[in-house]
Amino acid sequence: MLFLDTDGIPAEEHRSGDTVRNLIEATLIYQITLVMLALGVSPNAMVRHAVLVELERRSGRNSRSSDHRSKGIISPYRAQLRVIRRMLRGDEAINGSAVEVGTVDKYQGSDKDLILLSWVRSNSLGKVGDLIQDKRRVNVALTRAKHKIIMIGSRRTLVQNELFASCLTLLERNDWVRCWCSSARAVDGRSS
Repeated sequence: MLFLDTDGIPAEEHRSGDTVRNLIEATLIYQITLVMLALGVSPNAMVRHAVLVELERRSGRNSRSSDHRSKGIISPYRAQLRVIRRMLRGDEAINGSAVEVGTVDKYQGSDKDLILLSWVRSNSLGKVGDLIQDKRRVNVALTRAKHKIIMIGSRRTLVQNELFASCLTLLERNDWVRCWCSSARAVDGRSS
């Protein structure tokens, strides 16, 4: 479990009517996905994984290797997922279908080997919104990863919620929080 704190960038949320999105977080999710692929997990391997999992489930065997890790991207906000999907579709190396992208609600009852989770909310008022205050939704989001979850969000905002405050305390106690600072570089070499 890893929490990447975006407060050092900053990565403020953007509201448009009832929708909320965070373009910086979406870009970070996209860049992390590129890094995962650059480390040798091809889009074809990710697509093959779904077939292998089903065959293994039916046969009762588990012969998965690290090349066939399933990956998912989750966010409570549909507008955030639309931004992420556009970024993924626009990159030939990823091809949009290599990683399953869905809302927390969509992931109810399913899991992936690795989950990238964008919390979206980042504002000076510390408002996390109704979706993130729902303990059941947060529970679903935090328990969808079989092996690894990388969460991206604003510690300053999320800590205002009692549930997140205790979660972040646990993460900090285990040294599972990293600050994404303004000097971080984008995957393609540009400053972020």
